[in-house]
Amino acid sequence: MSADKPKHVVEEIVGKIKEEWGEYTGNEALRVEGEAELEQAKEDLKRDEE
Repeated sequence: MSADKPKHVVEEIVGKIKEEWGEYTGNEALRVEGEAELEQAKEDLKRDEE
C-alpha cells in the first residue's frame, strides 16, 4: 500500500463533494472543478496501486 493512498482517497471525496455541491447549487464551474479533481484522484490512486 502506498503512503499516499489516504491522501488520494481524501482528494477523491473532496472532488465528489465539490461536484455534487456544484450540481446542487447550479454552480457549473464548481461542478467541473470537482469532477476534474475526482478523476485526477482516481488516476493517482490507480497509478499508486500499480
